[in-house]
Amino acid sequence: MLVWFTDEVAVATPRSSCLVDVSLDWMPARCTYEGRMTAMRWLILFVGLKGDKKCRPVVEELTRDTDMRIDRLGGTLFSVGRAEACTLAKVWVGCSQATSHPTLGTNHPQIDPPALAEALGVIIDHLQRKLYAPHGRDLFADVMAPFYSGGIGQTK
Repeated sequence: MLVWFTDEVAVATPRSSCLVDVSLDWMPARCTYEGRMTAMRWLILFVGLKGDKKCRPVVEELTRDTDMRIDRLGGTLFSVGRAEACTLAKVWVGCSQATSHPTLGTNHPQIDPPALAEALGVIIDHLQRKLYAPHGRDLFADVMAPFYSGGIGQTK
């Protein structure tokens, strides 16, 4: 196998003499995207949902004492009857299928950035209304404000 690092990586596999150029910028972007899908799966499970094989919302049952879900922190599970539950179930199925192994050209549910952003908005709203607010807390103030107040990630 031939590999070298400059601004780009050229790879020749033992089974092929074909060189494939892969930009180094692509690798962190791909890892970030995979991380977003994994985080979205986790968040959807955290509010108590997942999708069945037909992308219908179902309750994520806890199987171990160490499993964590919003209701164990005093919050309320996301109702499978809410319209947005279908959105979350589809995103959960799509993210689960896309991150379980490398795929290309599959027919899993849409998990492009707009689909992930829509699902994240639903989750943030639910967390604020059903976990943070009932405990006198504010999700933005607790989680995001340090990023905007000269704290985390800020240079002086």
